[in-house]
Amino acid sequence: MEHRFRYTTWPIGRCVLQEAELSFTTRLGMENDRFKMGYQQLWLYTIRYYPELPPVPKKAKKDTLAKARSVRANKVTLYKFTDLADQLGFKSPQINDLKKRSPDQEIASIALLIARRHDRYIYDEAMFEIHIQQIIGLFSTATPLPV
Repeated sequence: MEHRFRYTTWPIGRCVLQEAELSFTTRLGMENDRFKMGYQQLWLYTIRYYPELPPVPKKAKKDTLAKARSVRANKVTLYKFTDLADQLGFKSPQINDLKKRSPDQEIASIALLIARRHDRYIYDEAMFEIHIQQIIGLFSTATPLPV
């Protein structure tokens, strides 16, 4: 994991600390402290939200039956995890790919596709994008609860 960490993200001699979900501060710290603190913060996030994150893929064994997953990964939680990793200085193509995707857009698209069976209904391509934007607009009306 250390090879994914970039020390150039924050000023020299400073460590990034997440104080709350949306607020960060910096403290004095050496380069190896920056990695360790960032790594620990990612672990804390993982522990806090592990039921909502995708499971680590396991190697399939021969003669193993497929099992249905009972819980789906929360796309917003995964997006926030990749955003946190990026802010703490971790860089990778996977982080960049996940950050490019809007979780609200993916959720809206999935909702539309699940709502109508694909073998019986079809959306006009231009209208589909408009519908997605309308649903995202509805999502944006939600007000966060005080923590």
